[in-house]
Amino acid sequence: MSPLKCFLAGLLLSIALPQVQPVSIPLTLGSQQLNLVLEDWEDPGTVIKGMYEELEQRLAREIETARNKPADLEVPVVVDGETMVLKYHKNENITTTVANFVKTKGLPDEAVEALNEEVTQRALDAGVLPIFEHRFRYGEQQFMFPVYVGKNAEEEIEKFAVENLIPAEVFPRLKENLKEALTAAGLIPIASYDFQFGDQVLNFSIRSGDNVAEKIADFGEKYGLNEDQLAAVTAEIRKKLVRSGHIPMREFPISMTAGEETKEFSIPLFSGDDVGTAVARFATRYNLPEDLQKQITEQLAARAQQEGILPLVQFPLKVHGEDAVLPIFSDTNVQEAIVRFGESHQLPEGDVAALQKAVTNELQDLGIAPVAEYTIDIDGKATLLPVYRGDNIEERVVKFGEANGVPQDQLPLLFQEIQNRLETEKVRVTPVAEMQVSHGGQPRVLRIYPGDTVKEVVEAFVEQHGIPADAIPSLIGEVSNNLVTQKVIPKVQIPVNIDGDQQTLALFEGDTALDAATAFVKTHSLDEKLIPDFVEHTEARMKRLRLMPALTLEVQYDGNPVTLELFEGQLIDDAVANLMVRNSMPEDLRATLVTEVERRAIAASILPFTSIPIQIDEKDHQLPLFVGQNVTQAVYDFGSKHELADETMPQLLQAVQNQLKELLNQVDQEKEA
Repeated sequence: MSPLKCFLAGLLLSIALPQVQPVSIPLTLGSQQLNLVLEDWEDPGTVIKGMYEELEQRLAREIETARNKPADLEVPVVVDGETMVLKYHKNENITTTVANFVKTKGLPDEAVEALNEEVTQRALDAGVLPIFEHRFRYGEQQFMFPVYVGKNAEEEIEKFAVENLIPAEVFPRLKENLKEALTAAGLIPIASYDFQFGDQVLNFSIRSGDNVAEKIADFGEKYGLNEDQLAAVTAEIRKKLVRSGHIPMREFPISMTAGEETKEFSIPLFSGDDVGTAVARFATRYNLPEDLQKQITEQLAARAQQEGILPLVQFPLKVHGEDAVLPIFSDTNVQEAIVRFGESHQLPEGDVAALQKAVTNELQDLGIAPVAEYTIDIDGKATLLPVYRGDNIEERVVKFGEANGVPQDQLPLLFQEIQNRLETEKVRVTPVAEMQVSHGGQPRVLRIYPGDTVKEVVEAFVEQHGIPADAIPSLIGEVSNNLVTQKVIPKVQIPVNIDGDQQTLALFEGDTALDAATAFVKTHSLDEKLIPDFVEHTEARMKRLRLMPALTLEVQYDGNPVTLELFEGQLIDDAVANLMVRNSMPEDLRATLVTEVERRAIAASILPFTSIPIQIDEKDHQLPLFVGQNVTQAVYDFGSKHELADETMPQLLQAVQNQLKELLNQVDQEKEA
């Protein structure tokens, strides 16, 4: 007997026959919702039999629908030259689907494992199977969010949250937690950096669990970097990873003995740490007693100072043609160390001063040395608050407050004080842009801070790295273009006077004139009716700068549309020549194309329809007239430009009008002919 018949037979036995009132029994079987109703005069067996037949029909329809449903993934399987297709539907169990396929097609059992792996990989690549499942809790509910290939996980989790009635204020935290989970799982990089070599931009990325040295070696091999280039890239990548806290600056090896067993450990020292901080973190992790923590701290500090085996950073230098190394340790007084280095190597005072500046800048860039330190009075005790390159000042103040017991209500005032002092002292904390600048095949990092000008930064950069001064103009262009691309500076700036106050309408890379005009109007709370005027002015400026064509003309050639772009100030012959070369067009089309472009340019008021010759002080001048232009206004503007006397203007206007009449008569005669 089938399971369904057994179920219904059991139900029949459970119903008491002598019924006075109708009996209603709700049932759920699979996906079917059923309701069994028995009147006191009805035979239960007959009713259940009818229900069984109806249910059998429903289930048959469901099975047929499932069979005819299009597969989410089809995997071709070739056996002995014959191709069979394995169909997989989303949410099915892949192992079961593969096993059924193998059995149905009479394939050997050993095919299951390989086919299961292939179907799984294809399902992952096709976005049918999630590559990652992120579990999180909100309130009392536990959620599971699937991440698929080809979909933006941050956008999808926001939709998921909306569907599950999670408030919008929770979205940023959800996205951050998701990013951390994906990073920890190695699905997205923990860091990604671009390096520019000539016109080529190369990307280096690293994921959780990657071996840094191996990844850098693979990067160098992939792009064919030479030894010097790879050394420079390696130093820059390690510097960035150190600064971001992804890798330690150094690791101290240490042995610990418990009973007869000795274990080897390492204590990592990260950016901003000193030996004491690193050991405290290690002691917390392994639950070490305070006296042992103190002992380890003293031992490591002594080893770093006395043995010279673990400097935080080492500076390779050339002194009198010989190689030398300046090591900097966690507790080193940098200025004193450089003075001692200068004395031992007999360096002139100027070289020592330059070395002090260069080393300090490098340590600040690495996050080892602070860019500023401020003494804060806490209950009569002077405490230093250091600020490091790249710091988020608010976070730095909050951490300082937590570590030193500063009341929460005093933190905003402390933050404002530090912010004001940094601005007053013009301390460079966070760059607005960072880029790789390559000269002589060696990439170097150039940073732009708030208030910098490109010219000043490039000049200082050239001097710092010993680059020839004649490279300054090209570097200024390269840096400016990079800043435009990064949207640090706008492509187009238009001064706008608002109630006597000079403002700037800015158009950034990727923006349209409408984007820029709309943003400007909203920022300054202006009437939206002004947007079309601002769009017109912005497009006019873009045309003058050749950022957009003054005229776009679509031409049919060889059955396909091709586009000709004419920029302001560009010769029509040149624009046509570019179009012909780009599309391999025959020479006999040139005259027709030039004529058509001239006609369109005149109609669009890009070219004048005529120019009136005018002689002033025995010098020939031209008055260009455009379609739609007010002739009287054009004449008076011409007179103002050339400082003509007011009394001569009516005569000049009459002369221009007469010439226009002659021109029109000629046109009419040509039409009649």
